[in-house]
Amino acid sequence: TATPRIEVVEPFGTDWVDAQFRDALHRVDVGEGSTYFRVSRRALPPSNVEDARLGPALRRGGALLHRSMDDPQVVLVGVGHLVPTALDAAMKLEVEGIAADVVGIAIADRLRERQPGAAAPTSLGLEQLIEASRGHRLAVVLHDALGGLEWIGGATGLRAVSITPTGTEPPSLEEILEATRNALVR
Repeated sequence: TATPRIEVVEPFGTDWVDAQFRDALHRVDVGEGSTYFRVSRRALPPSNVEDARLGPALRRGGALLHRSMDDPQVVLVGVGHLVPTALDAAMKLEVEGIAADVVGIAIADRLRERQPGAAAPTSLGLEQLIEASRGHRLAVVLHDALGGLEWIGGATGLRAVSITPTGTEPPSLEEILEATRNALVR
């Protein structure tokens, strides 16, 4: 017998927890596999994804959480508990004159899933991520070792900087800002 697929979920907002739990129960009911929830000890803020967009965003595995009013130079891609830090970084960068968008990812595997009838691995999540990155010069990807998102630069066609936590602490806001500034001047 085949082993059911295990999907790793890392909510990035309090409003995602209920929706992702219901989604996980549905996956078990229809035999799609199990779900492993990774939840940070850090408090999660609401993601502010409107209820009407929450379902589709959940199916894609993430959402565009912040779109800059200016022509964005950077797209910050955060996974799970690192999303609030990505949002903070975008606000700080914009004060410095560096426009940034933010994409939050809760289910990284759904970005690369093969859709029924597709000839190649594509998904609405990856398509949304690529669309969100259009016009940017740089993708800054915040993830931990389990996030495995180093491929995002190649998928989006952007130069990418990958920032992972050292030890048990997530990257600091200052580390993210410095890495972003340094990458933009190259």
